[in-house]
Amino acid sequence: MRGHDRQKVEVFCYSDVRPPDAVTMRLQGLADHWLVTVGLSDQQLAERIWLDGIDILVDLAGHSADNRLLVFARRPAPVQVTWLGYFNTTGLKAIDYRLVDAVTDPVGEADAWASETLVRLEDGFLCYGGLEDGPEPAPPPCLKTGVVTFGSFNNPAKLSTATFAAGGKVVLSAIMRLAPNRGTETTATIAVLENRRPRRGRRVPLQLQPASTLWTGGVGLSGRETGRPTRPRRR
Repeated sequence: MRGHDRQKVEVFCYSDVRPPDAVTMRLQGLADHWLVTVGLSDQQLAERIWLDGIDILVDLAGHSADNRLLVFARRPAPVQVTWLGYFNTTGLKAIDYRLVDAVTDPVGEADAWASETLVRLEDGFLCYGGLEDGPEPAPPPCLKTGVVTFGSFNNPAKLSTATFAAGGKVVLSAIMRLAPNRGTETTATIAVLENRRPRRGRRVPLQLQPASTLWTGGVGLSGRETGRPTRPRRR
């Protein structure tokens, strides 16, 4: 929003946020027009967008909670795009384009599954500038613990044995790329994740470390080589 050339682009924002916060206020200051849409029906919002004469309408929610995809299904704008908030196809013919990159959506394979035309941004489809009032970076825990901790900032309802196992396999895949000669240990680790004893090699568990609270810290995953399974420990 900050980077638009205001001689060429007029920015309208339709805010369905309840309740607004400091981030909402900051974004509102970057818009030329700001409309709070809480309480409007999909039909009412679609009519308002049409009356505003929007040329390009961008969805930021996808299929996440409280989305407004039914507004897009009414096609209130001639060009409709989805971006940022949902990393998959919407499945809607009414949405023309999805902004991605070659890593999130590999050429060929991803196109076959997308209902939208995929537009790949060269340097990544998203970026993060950091919070203006955020704390200073702290030394990584691995300097003290000797293991790397991975954070998961998800809704706790998504966390299960299956998601832990899938996350562990992703981490192990990365390890294998860096150290392919550790195949036995990798096989052993996956066996532990699936609650089975490995047929050979040492037990190499993936330690699940709850952060101070699930609501704010997510769950940390760290791989550690030990002679026996490690148990979750509270920080």
